[in-house]
Amino acid sequence: FEGTHAIYSFPEKDVIRTDYLPRPEFNLALTDVVAQLEGIKNRYVNACHSLDRQLGRVIDHLEARGLLDRTIVVITGDHGEEFLEHGRWGHNSAFSREQISPPLVLWVPGAPSAERQDLSSHLDIAPTVLRALGVTNPSEDFALGDDLLGPVRRRYNVVCDWYTVVYSNARERAAFRMAEPGRPEVTRDDVPVADPEPFLAEHRGDLLEIMTGLRAFSERGAR
Repeated sequence: FEGTHAIYSFPEKDVIRTDYLPRPEFNLALTDVVAQLEGIKNRYVNACHSLDRQLGRVIDHLEARGLLDRTIVVITGDHGEEFLEHGRWGHNSAFSREQISPPLVLWVPGAPSAERQDLSSHLDIAPTVLRALGVTNPSEDFALGDDLLGPVRRRYNVVCDWYTVVYSNARERAAFRMAEPGRPEVTRDDVPVADPEPFLAEHRGDLLEIMTGLRAFSERGAR
């Protein structure tokens, strides 16, 4: 579904926030995002509501046909969306929590209901689904993630763009600029940390693990 990507599309029948920025006035190159943020965000809310209705149709269909009790359902996105919480709008412009934390809703027949705040990754989806389908191999045989319904809890994520590798846990992020060797830019709760040394000392093992993996990856690419 593309509706929740800017320009945030939805049919009029799905409108729940009537004070939204009309489409003719929403030009990605010309719109004053700061001045019109509320109207833009209302478009996003309407687009999310429209998507919810479409997902509801799929789930209602599965339930009506008696298929939901033997169907795994995964609902997620490829990124989050920031609305100037940290001075930016949209995604792919920073590593703020809003931009790198898409929702994840998982339905596995027989699994108990729960709401969790653990770290997770898109890399965990395949092991979770395959384990639910009966695969007994260790997850490391076929994936870099873990079963979200199993006992293993992720310590950190690695998030990247073309130029930056970021260590990310529940509250902290460290951005390593590949073209600018030196100390990383460290944030806690999206606020810059003046002295990164305590962070580096605490997470040295995880950072070495990431760097070792990057080196192996780059060496394979060079061959």
